[in-house]
Amino acid sequence: SRSAAALAEAERAESEAEAALAVAETALSRSRHHRGVCARSAEDASDAAASAAEACSRLNADVLELTAREAEAAAVADRVRREAEARLRAEEEETRRRAQADELRRRAEELRRQADALNPHSSRSERSRPAVSASSSKPSLWSGG
Repeated sequence: SRSAAALAEAERAESEAEAALAVAETALSRSRHHRGVCARSAEDASDAAASAAEACSRLNADVLELTAREAEAAAVADRVRREAEARLRAEEEETRRRAQADELRRRAEELRRQADALNPHSSRSERSRPAVSASSSKPSLWSGG
């Protein structure tokens, strides 16, 4: 009877050991699954971090390129402004010179008219005798009259 009780105790202990082993195997399986999930999550996070770093690097390169383009555009705009100012100054100078030339032509023509009026026998007055005779009948500015 002692051996029957010991045998029953051993069977009960073996049954408890099997139950504990099943619990341990389940825990081990869950742990392995969790470790796999964590490893995949860590791998995914690492991939995402690498992608983010690559995107950041591309953005930095884009910023540098845009900054260079902006500087280039500013330089072109400055050059175009200077060229436009130079053209404007040249046009103003040309306009001033033309006005001076027109004034000189007007004064020269006036002096020619006066000379023709004073010298009715000049070759110019011979070519335009009706104009000279009309102007010679008027009082001359040079003769005081």
